[in-house]
Amino acid sequence: MPIIVLLVLPMIFGPDGLLPWSSALEALFYFFYAAASLIACMMEDRLATTDELFAATLIAWGFTHLFVLVQAMHPGTCAAAVNAADARTWTELDYLSLALLSSSGIGDVIPLAAHARALASIDMFVGLI
Repeated sequence: MPIIVLLVLPMIFGPDGLLPWSSALEALFYFFYAAASLIACMMEDRLATTDELFAATLIAWGFTHLFVLVQAMHPGTCAAAVNAADARTWTELDYLSLALLSSSGIGDVIPLAAHARALASIDMFVGLI
């Protein structure tokens, strides 16, 4: 419920102050509730099913919201080939998270600041696990 409220309030009042709080709560939700529940359920299965894909997607979304949080707290932490000075969109940061998690490369969105690079390193490490 708090996540829904924090998603609706920026639509009414503007996204400036509430974006870090919303992203932090969503990251906690994706990591500790949704992904953890799916992984626990997967550990009981003997066969690989679509649950594994859903769990990986939820983990990627959790990292995406952490990248949004880092970008909101420290603007300019990630750059891209197009409009390097602008803030990255959720979709661009989701692409970065999925690329790092799947170990398929980093693409055109690059973490520049130490905070973003540390988060990217953790994202890659989780992908390896």
